[in-house]
Amino acid sequence: MESEIAKLGLRDRVRVLGFVNDSQLPGAYKAADLFVLPSEYDPCPLVVPEAMFTGLPVLLSDAVLGRLDMITPGETGYTYRCGDEAALSGYLRQILQDRVALQHLKEGVARRMERWTGEELRNCWVSAVERGLAVTSESRQSRQ
Repeated sequence: MESEIAKLGLRDRVRVLGFVNDSQLPGAYKAADLFVLPSEYDPCPLVVPEAMFTGLPVLLSDAVLGRLDMITPGETGYTYRCGDEAALSGYLRQILQDRVALQHLKEGVARRMERWTGEELRNCWVSAVERGLAVTSESRQSRQ
């Protein structure tokens, strides 16, 4: 991903942070224009609503289960097929080079988070546990 950022000439505008301590998160969110979660698997990340509560539009891989419903393409962010570097770089270029579009996304995030509830978090976790139990059950059946 970092080589793609360099190829696009976005090195001065894009930072790949990796792990960030909780104490450093507020500053990281404040310094950001966009939150990107390119995970290959994440059943219900808390970081997505957390980033959105700070006003950040989100770019998610479609492997980030349980949060895709928070993303309305063109309104709160975008999703892309996991591993599709061309799509990821295309969205980065589109979002970061158009300040008007970025502002539109930020306004959409603010509207979305006004109606967010803790029940959505609960439902996400319940769904993640149910998916995990289904995989465990399928695994047991295939071994028998």
